[in-house]
Amino acid sequence: MAGSKERQGLNVRVRFFGHLKQTVGQSVLDIEVKAGSTVSQVINVLTNTLGVPFRQSILDHTGKLQGGIEIVLNKEHLPARKIDSILIEEDCELLIMPMIEGGSDRKIIGKICLII
Repeated sequence: MAGSKERQGLNVRVRFFGHLKQTVGQSVLDIEVKAGSTVSQVINVLTNTLGVPFRQSILDHTGKLQGGIEIVLNKEHLPARKIDSILIEEDCELLIMPMIEGGSDRKIIGKICLII
């Protein structure tokens, strides 16, 4: 169509939980990323945008996701080893949260383990 721009980016809604919400200063952030981006690339955009405190909260010294950080994409838990290969889709929701720890009893609810 003449005069219209072809969209280059994808909208992603990112939700932060636990101490990450305080680090970021909000619980929800809507961003636009390039089409064909992986979850890992979205995390890179976030760490570049949100700065050192956020980066240090989720990445280790090698730049890999810390073991205590959980990533959920459209209600599906993603193991850290897959974030480099899973592609983002339009209007997806990405949750970034610290693991919940403490107590002695464990209950499995879906794919999330709660320790109570």
